Formats: sequence, C-alpha cells, structure tokens
Amino acid sequence: MSELTPVFVFSAPRSGTTMLGAMLGASSEAVALPEAPFIGYLHYRYLREADSVPAQRIVDEINGSFRLAHWEIGRLDDRLPVPEHLDDAGYGALVEAMVQAFIERQKASGVTVWIEHSPVHSRYVEGLRRVFPKARFVHLVRDGRAVAASTLPLDWGANTIREAAAGWLEDIAYGVTAEQLLGLDVCLRVHYEALLLSPEETLKTICDFLSLPYEADMVRGQGFHVPDYTRSQHELVGRAPDKERVSAWRDALTEREVKIFEDSAGPMLLRLGYDLTQTAVPQPTVFYERVAMGAKGFVKKELKNRLSNKVRRMK
Repeated sequence: MSELTPVFVFSAPRSGTTMLGAMLGASSEAVALPEAPFIGYLHYRYLREADSVPAQRIVDEINGSFRLAHWEIGRLDDRLPVPEHLDDAGYGALVEAMVQAFIERQKASGVTVWIEHSPVHSRYVEGLRRVFPKARFVHLVRDGRAVAASTLPLDWGANTIREAAAGWLEDIAYGVTAEQLLGLDVCLRVHYEALLLSPEETLKTICDFLSLPYEADMVRGQGFHVPDYTRSQHELVGRAPDKERVSAWRDALTEREVKIFEDSAGPMLLRLGYDLTQTAVPQPTVFYERVAMGAKGFVKKELKNRLSNKVRRMK
C-alpha cells in the first residue's frame, strides 16, 4: 500500500458529495477522483466472502464501466500489471495503482489524500475498511425535502415524491449504520446546510478530521473537473456556496408534495435536526393520488428517463 490516505464521502444522492469532493480536492495535498462506485461494489461482489478471486475478472468489469473513461488512463490491463489473483491487499493495490495513474495524468504533486465521492459507498464501508485500513469517511447529510426537489427533475432516481421519500430514508439508514460501524474516530457526519451557511468553519472541521491542511481557495470548490455527462446536473460545482440553496426546496416542491414527504419521513427529518412545515400529522396519500403518481412515474421512468439517460452517457 502507498502512503496516500483514502477518503470516502458518501450520502444520499443529490446531497452534495461532488461539491464537497471538489472543495477538498482543491487542497494542494489532495486530489478528487471521478466517481468510482465500482471500488466498493466490486469488492462486495467478489471478495466479501472469498479469500481471493481471479484478477482479470475484476479488471474486465472495471474496463467495461463507462465511468473508467472519465479517469482518462486507458484500459487497466494495458497500463497496469495484472496479477493472477487478487485478495484484499491486492485489490487495494490495484485501486491505488489506478489512483496513482490518475494523479500522474493530472500532473499533481505533493498529494497525500485522494477523495472518492460516490454516494453509494455507504453500503460498502465494511469492505472498504478492510481494503483501506487508513481510510477516513465523511457522511454528508442533507434535508430529504431538498434531496427530493433536486432529484425529481433528473433522468434517474425517484420519479414521484413518495419514491423520493422512501429512497432518502433508505440511503440515510445506510449512512447512519455506516457511522455506527466505523465509529466517530473514522467517520464524520457533516450537514450539507452547514457547508452552505458556514463553509469556512465547516471545511476547517472536516480538514482537521482528515489531517488535511485547510486552504482558503477550497471554499470555491474548484478541485474537480465535472465530466460532460453530468455537467448539467452539477452546475453549482465550482461556484461559491449559495446560502439560498438551503431553502430552495420550499419553492421547488408543492405544498402537497412537502406534506407527502413529511408523512413518510417526518420522524427521520426531526431526528436529524430538521424542522417540519406543519405541527399536525399530515394526511396520507389517497387512492387517486397514488394512481396518478404511479402513472406519472411509469411514463417518466420508462419513456423520458431511459432515452435521456442513454444520450447523456454517450457524452
């Protein structure tokens, strides 16, 4: 293993992991990787219950991922020596060789920390901890209503407010469980809203936790080049934090959508420190609302989203 320290930032999707990754990646001692959810997933799939697996099987899966293209390091087996088998240590060495190749392509020097910011890694922290014993983790928490408002217009993810509430609750459950598994000395919880309202103070806290020097330019979040295929979804990355984003969901969601979300996720919102918009228990969805949302979700998922997502990935 190298002397680099891995940092995994995870969250519910649309909670600001790319923004935080770009902030941390702006440090002179850090580099933010393109999202690489395959790092945790492939270990879970192949090495969770096995001592070792054929290395080429994992390499072929990484080569086949559209995400590898954004690293711009070419095929792994063309660039890196591939052993016959991989165990935990060998898998970690393979990932770190990829990271080193990316750092070289970036012409970066003095790097001590690499930042991976795939939201999904909350699901795989046990394996990541096995492979990278020195790793640190940051759980970025965002108001679920804001997450819903950010997700619903996209060509992936939840298609209705009920789906958005259920998805956020699932992701938060994984994140909180990951915190408990890892412990406070390894995993730090950070609120997205704190990054917007008090960016300098919040970044200093994160940097102190990661043993990463804080630098004033980090607030601008220009330490990551967003790939073309997600640029339209990350328009705010690289800009100064906007405090207005904290409450933007109030205008983006209808009053009824907010009530439906709070009916499903109100207790978790309160537990995480967010206030509800109402004091009375909201009215659950009725039959015609469920039918309408089901139809809308089907059309959006099966027609609009499939085509839009396919076109975007071709960029």
